[in-house]
Amino acid sequence: MNTIKTILCPIDLSPASEQAFTYAMRLAGNWNSNLHLLHVASTLPAASVSHPGTVLAGNAGTLLTELQARATERLRSMRDRTVLTRIDCRVHMRAGEPRQELQSAIARMRPDAIVMGSHGRRGVDRWLLGSVTEATIRNSPVPVFAIPETMDDTVNAPPDLQRILVASDSTKSVESGIDHVLQLAPHAEARILHVVPRPEQVPDTQKVLWRLINDRLSSLDRKADIGRFTPEVDVGSPGHRILAVCERMQADIIIVVPHDKSWIERIFSWQTVEPVIRAATRPVLTIPEAQAKRILKHAS
Repeated sequence: MNTIKTILCPIDLSPASEQAFTYAMRLAGNWNSNLHLLHVASTLPAASVSHPGTVLAGNAGTLLTELQARATERLRSMRDRTVLTRIDCRVHMRAGEPRQELQSAIARMRPDAIVMGSHGRRGVDRWLLGSVTEATIRNSPVPVFAIPETMDDTVNAPPDLQRILVASDSTKSVESGIDHVLQLAPHAEARILHVVPRPEQVPDTQKVLWRLINDRLSSLDRKADIGRFTPEVDVGSPGHRILAVCERMQADIIIVVPHDKSWIERIFSWQTVEPVIRAATRPVLTIPEAQAKRILKHAS
């Protein structure tokens, strides 16, 4: 995470993507990163697409031209906002199916991180989260910051984080979560949360978390940082408990690390991750399995 030189920020002209741009600009400024803004004018049938603030009328060709013109103007305005901060910001316009175009851009640009808006709405706008964001989180080879539309502007961005919540479901997710905390913010306090289904599991699980934290910091020669990490074991629905703990501790960010290739079938299934991303008032950072394994191997 400390080698992020290129950030890709998809923009769909919604309030959520405006928040994502603001967060991406702060990250780029903090990390001295290049920032790429991408807009995809969807060529999907009008009935299946919602562009915030746009009335779907006229023939498809006219509509696409109007949307591209509006998007071009908006993205250029965003780029102009980065001039004073001396961020190298570039604008990319594409037409096509959003998921495919975004995946193509990731392969072409090879960003170190993706920052994109999450949408808390249902109904016609749901495709933006249920399809594009979901596909990106599941398939991205790099970390994805999902930024909520309702995020408070006072929320800190890396490396200025004060409080981090790491949601864990395994030994390796705890280890990788600790590694990312140390890389994201050198002085932040972190809570390692594990949710269990039954109350009688809490005491033993709490002991295991303490041992994992101690062992990981020892292996990294970072025992001095032990006071920054607090284990917490909660009982109930993982998604609900993650959100509740995040609000209680006023975390600056939630980190979710998958366990392995079958992670989608485990505690961090999309059925858990989606409501967290949809309802969170803080950014949610998902770390791809491949990167988590690389970091663990490098640190060991």
